[in-house]
Amino acid sequence: MPNLHFYGYRYKNGRFTIVPEEADIVRQIFADCVAGMTFKAIAEKLNTSGVPVRRSGVWFQATVSKIVRNKKYAGTDIHEAIISADTFKIVASMTFHHIAKRNHAHVFSGLIRCSHCNDVYIRWFTGGGTPYRKLAWKCRTSARRGKNVCPARQIPEDVLEDKIADALDMDKFDADIFSKIAVSVIFMYINSESDRLDIMISFDNGKMIKSTTAHNIAECRKNTLRRQLPG
Repeated sequence: MPNLHFYGYRYKNGRFTIVPEEADIVRQIFADCVAGMTFKAIAEKLNTSGVPVRRSGVWFQATVSKIVRNKKYAGTDIHEAIISADTFKIVASMTFHHIAKRNHAHVFSGLIRCSHCNDVYIRWFTGGGTPYRKLAWKCRTSARRGKNVCPARQIPEDVLEDKIADALDMDKFDADIFSKIAVSVIFMYINSESDRLDIMISFDNGKMIKSTTAHNIAECRKNTLRRQLPG
């Protein structure tokens, strides 16, 4: 089943037809990105201009990022092209890694979704001001509104990298390699319950990769640290 909530298109009779006013916004987003604007700046520009967006009603950095990475906008068998293949290639050639650096973001930013509430995962430091300070990723809803609203647990960044490397059959996580893969990634769903850590990676060609483990996050952390030890 195709994604029927696809900005710039409406699904009818087995095909996606272009919504002209939304298509103009998509073209402007790509043009602004090529011109050097950050995802955050583009989202702020759209919100300030009062440009409508489906569902949330507000443009986020992650929304812009998702549009810029989606090569369906260059046309497929069931999608009329909104932008040219050359325009998409120009953006893709910058690689998601370089776009993320320009936006002061990690290569995972905007990609990770929570399986509990569908919000994005955000990057933050845990253990601030202590010797145990480290980077981790946590569902934004859980971080801001508490575990009573969303029970998703935070994941140490090195554990997340290790699990994603495993799902993508990498010997170890490599940000440069992942940044090239990320151009084709629609989202990564994370299920971080107390007794397991699961990852599902969805690509724009319909391919999905699942990585499931019975280990909880603490056990995954120990396994990751063991693999990092020399010799």
